[in-house]
Amino acid sequence: MRVLVLGSTAALRGDDDALALGARKPRSLVAALAMTPGRPVPADKLADLVWAGAPPRAAHGALHAYLSNLRRVLEPERTARGHSSVIETTDHGYVLHVAPADVDSHQFARDVRACEQTLAPLTSQVEAREPRGWPARGEIADAVDRLDAVLRTWRGEPYADLPDHPDVLAARSALEQVRESAEEARLMGLLGLGEHSAVLASTEQSTSRFPLRENLWAIHALALTRAGRQADALDALRTVRAVLADELGLDPGPQLRELEGAILRQATSLDVRAPAQASRALTTGPGVTAPSVAMARAAAPVFGRTSEQARLAGLVDRAREGRFAPGQLLGEPGIGKSRLAEDLVATARDHGVAVAFGRCSQDDGVPPLWPWRAVLSALGHSDGLQPDPVAEPDLGPEQLAFRTAQRIVTAVLDRAAVGPLLIVLEDLHWADEVSLRVLTLLVSEAPDECGLALLGTRRAHPEATGQLAMASEAFARRHALRLDLTGLDAEGATDLLRAVAGRELTTELASRWHDRSAGNPFFLMELASLAPDGHDEVPVTVREVVARRLAGLPERSITVLQTAAVVGRQFPLAAVAAAVDRDLDATADDLDTARAAGLLLETDAEEYSFAHALTRDAVLASLSTSRAARLHARVAHVLERDDRVRVLVPRPQLVSELARHWLAAGPSHSDRAWPAAGDAAAQARSLTAYEEAARLRRAAVEAHRRTVGASLEIRSELLLELAADAAFAADWPQVVDAAVEGIALGRELGSPARVASAASALTQYCVWLPHDMDVVMEDAVDDLRWALTHVPDDDAVSRCRLHLALAVELVYAPDSAAETRALLDTGLELARRIGDPLLTWWACRAAWMSSWHPAATVQRVALAAEGLAAAEAADDAAAQAVSHITAAIDHLELGHRADFDRHAAVAVDIAHRERLPYVLLTWHWLQMTLATMRGDQPEAQRHLDGIGETAPRTAVPSRDLQPVAAAAMHVLWAGPLETVAELMAQAADHDPSAVMPAHGLLARAGLDDRLHAMLVTHPPSDEVSTGWSLLVDWAFEAEAAAVVGDAALAREAALRLTPYTDRIALAGAALAVGPVAGYVALTHAVLGDLPAAAAQADAATATARDFGLTAYVAWLERWRDKLGF
Repeated sequence: MRVLVLGSTAALRGDDDALALGARKPRSLVAALAMTPGRPVPADKLADLVWAGAPPRAAHGALHAYLSNLRRVLEPERTARGHSSVIETTDHGYVLHVAPADVDSHQFARDVRACEQTLAPLTSQVEAREPRGWPARGEIADAVDRLDAVLRTWRGEPYADLPDHPDVLAARSALEQVRESAEEARLMGLLGLGEHSAVLASTEQSTSRFPLRENLWAIHALALTRAGRQADALDALRTVRAVLADELGLDPGPQLRELEGAILRQATSLDVRAPAQASRALTTGPGVTAPSVAMARAAAPVFGRTSEQARLAGLVDRAREGRFAPGQLLGEPGIGKSRLAEDLVATARDHGVAVAFGRCSQDDGVPPLWPWRAVLSALGHSDGLQPDPVAEPDLGPEQLAFRTAQRIVTAVLDRAAVGPLLIVLEDLHWADEVSLRVLTLLVSEAPDECGLALLGTRRAHPEATGQLAMASEAFARRHALRLDLTGLDAEGATDLLRAVAGRELTTELASRWHDRSAGNPFFLMELASLAPDGHDEVPVTVREVVARRLAGLPERSITVLQTAAVVGRQFPLAAVAAAVDRDLDATADDLDTARAAGLLLETDAEEYSFAHALTRDAVLASLSTSRAARLHARVAHVLERDDRVRVLVPRPQLVSELARHWLAAGPSHSDRAWPAAGDAAAQARSLTAYEEAARLRRAAVEAHRRTVGASLEIRSELLLELAADAAFAADWPQVVDAAVEGIALGRELGSPARVASAASALTQYCVWLPHDMDVVMEDAVDDLRWALTHVPDDDAVSRCRLHLALAVELVYAPDSAAETRALLDTGLELARRIGDPLLTWWACRAAWMSSWHPAATVQRVALAAEGLAAAEAADDAAAQAVSHITAAIDHLELGHRADFDRHAAVAVDIAHRERLPYVLLTWHWLQMTLATMRGDQPEAQRHLDGIGETAPRTAVPSRDLQPVAAAAMHVLWAGPLETVAELMAQAADHDPSAVMPAHGLLARAGLDDRLHAMLVTHPPSDEVSTGWSLLVDWAFEAEAAAVVGDAALAREAALRLTPYTDRIALAGAALAVGPVAGYVALTHAVLGDLPAAAAQADAATATARDFGLTAYVAWLERWRDKLGF
């Protein structure tokens, strides 16, 4: 087991499976024990750490309870009262039995010390001394990479779940100093590697954040000097001199003074760095042995090449007519040249045309004329290459070569004279010069009437030169067919992908793969066969193709190309030149080398693009994680500081690119990453790209956590923004996480107002309750109660929010009804008195959710109306949509069809316009259940598809149960039900909310024996039925009682349902199963009161017909016939 305390406490088992440690107190216990792993911590000391030096009277009892629960989580296989091997109780206290290496804080310090020891000799750089005892360049690079990896384990403030006890503060401070040392050692290593641009990307910001760290200023000045900016370096040293004088009344230390002197005299020792090593071969990926590359798969049919197939088939047709038909097929590797050639061979043979096939080889040691040897062998002339020593005794080498070529041409033409012949020569770009001369001679001398079809294939890049160019010219002089293959179009690519994957693919996935591959069939096939689930890794064979092309490039070109890959698939020359710190002409030369290798395209003046997204991905895969991060930092620094580059990038793209690069630049740049990500999130929100906004805002929060000394007030604001973005994106688990963390942070800051703001985010734009059924957030409730006791009397807004937020948090808390009612009354009264429209709307929403019970439906209608008026006054479209959809829910339950239709229509109109998936998901659920009760299966399927399209864009409570519930409701009135009934019964084993729906589905499916058994093992009760699902839950039980003839169950169902016989049974915001009166009729029939049953059935039928619920009416009629009412 591993324990993580660099941030919020976590425990990982096995393959990094996170264990559910629970609320803040249990997590703080684990963190306190992890401070000294393997050593006992006395109970008094443990309580002191957990309660910040002020433990309550019952602290020891609470510790015992928390530790007992933790042992069950950490050792689920341990028997009751069995010995604990993880948290042991000893005579001296409690011991956490994990090795220090398995606690991230201890391993962090150990790894940093090891790397510092390796890099220590490099401090001579800033001391203007000659290098002595420097490690090898490879050792420096490895140490820098290890430091990057270690710094990535820093997730946030150490021991974040522990309060500010003096021992905790000391441990945090020590770890933060270790991190500072790690950052400086990393920068020193980068200087030793000559990566001063990457150093400047860090130091320009860090010297501002830590102006008193002289070593940091020294590194910064040296990096400026090596970048050719001596004036800026001296200016930086003057700045730190002034800062030290103003803040501390001190002069710079000897290190800075000596460095300044060295810069002034331009000492040669300032530019010493580790010597370069021989370049290492690029690999296809870490730990992967690439298979040989097959450029085409013979078993695969041809897709998307109808026109090309027809034009190639024309060569065979002309040969059958006795004419010479030359042709060339050009394209990059994998584009389908070989596959089309094979298809042409099959076509020729189908028409009785003789075929000879020769493939050129790139392998060393292949003899000359290799493709022609294969051709002659196929034609029965394997001896055609041997010279005739009798007939040609005195010929020189050139004459012999020409005679050999003539013999080959003659053999080919003689065979073509007998009958039509197709010759295919593949991969002419690898042909030896003699083979190309033979080809040139054949194309030049073949008579027009000879019955020969000749096809040569080669790559389009690099451009043909030498003898290959002469052969191409010979083809052109004979007006040969030339086909330059490009990528498949979207339709052809989709057909190919489906054939390779062997299944249907979503349009979005097929489109993404088509874009990544630029339609290259080989790349498409590799993606489909390697990534059946849509993962975006680069296939090994694709990496091998790219690696082979890279291997032929100079080292400098590879470096430039890797930097370009970090910039993007399309990139301006100026951005790459600035990032590699070279002039435009030199960088253009390096890029032209890559372009000649077919890796790049020049799309405009000083603008380039990778040939495919996969090519770029493969180049990126050749970079180590640390190297890629440093390149991202360089590019971000250029985009931020270089005006020549900034003017080339439109403002919206610049905002997005800065976020992308700083976020990818690694933990050393977290202080730059979080503001950049925040700016990009705000931009995404303004464009209604809410999912992207939430992703970026979450990244901003994570980067801010990693930033040492970052403002907690700013993090509080970031969490509020994240909660808002996630709410718009309908990702409610993320809303809850952000809000709960914000609540805790507000308490840590001693600010009831911040607690109130974060708590209000829990229900902002929420259609459902924010938590899973029966979940009570203990920490949030505790923090809200604290805030209510500390909120100032004159802060009415915060008091209002706290009352109503606590009411929502107590919805599932047992025995809290009276407190909840009091909280609602006080909170609503405060909101109405304050008179702010948005506050009033939010207050009505919170009160609505806290009153989600059939007994309060009429009051909820009034709250929805009041909230809607406030939302309209505030001109908040999303708030209006939520108010309309919740009003529709209430009116549906009350059986008010006209009001339901009116509110639902307005809500959906706004939701489509504002892109509000949570409102659309609710609407699809309601309409799907109504359509099934109408017997309108096409409409039901349409809305079921709508759920399928919308649900992936939302994350709502009980999300795992939704697919089963949707499938069940779709077939509830038409069947078959056996499968979904069994699935729901299985779900009930781990989700209590599925128990009563399972009873109803088993009853409706006619699975009587299974229902009997489940009623015994999983009986209905108040524990498995909550207020918002009460009507549907007991409607299901009424039908179950009718199936099994259980009078006691019928009586209980009648008791629960009778007060609501004028309603439609509705569970939450999703499931409607028809008029309650029909289910009450079943209970009366089971109990023998047939007149009462008939009266209720008549009322139910009338309501159902008003809504057009024909399937419901038919279902009820069958029961009336069966039970005789």
